[in-house]
Amino acid sequence: MVSRANWLPGEQLVLNNDIATLSVDMQMPEMQPDKMAELNRALSLPFSSEGVESSGNVRGDEFLSILKTIVQSQKQGLLTLFDSRNIPLARIQTGPGGIQKVYYKSLLGELAFFELVYRKPADGYSFQPVDKFTWGNVRDITAPADALVQEALRRASEIPNAFTYLGGSEARYQQRIENTMLPWLLKMFSGLLNDCGVVLMVI
Repeated sequence: MVSRANWLPGEQLVLNNDIATLSVDMQMPEMQPDKMAELNRALSLPFSSEGVESSGNVRGDEFLSILKTIVQSQKQGLLTLFDSRNIPLARIQTGPGGIQKVYYKSLLGELAFFELVYRKPADGYSFQPVDKFTWGNVRDITAPADALVQEALRRASEIPNAFTYLGGSEARYQQRIENTMLPWLLKMFSGLLNDCGVVLMVI
């Protein structure tokens, strides 16, 4: 464990092992915009248009308008949401019944959709009429699409108020364990000690 509390600005920490040497500088270098753009391009995945009927950029909750259009048209297919590097973030299966399946951050179903609406992480989307994503034994969502969206929006609007009530996003919490089991434990040990001829006195 290396503590940064003992480091001074500009001071370097060098860690050696049998494979490589890692140098860490507490003073972060300024990243040039062109270098950042080059790094993002290097980390981005190439976008594949195979089987894609429509695609484009989205911001915030704009994906809900696209999803609404797909659902209203009763289209069967897969809506995939991407980040700025074309890495898939979420997948939504649609069909004549509306929103059928949702996957986001290892979450499934309604909970995945609620989290997706709250986070709004997408920078792009694509829609494929043929769903080639392997869903496994994921159950279908039974709620109507309109009701699902309204519930997701309601929850998303309530979360900021909940954060404020709990002290804000910068609040820190400490776990406190109540001694609710102490009387029961004392009674149990007292019975065991009495069986052995020992008297337990609690002050």
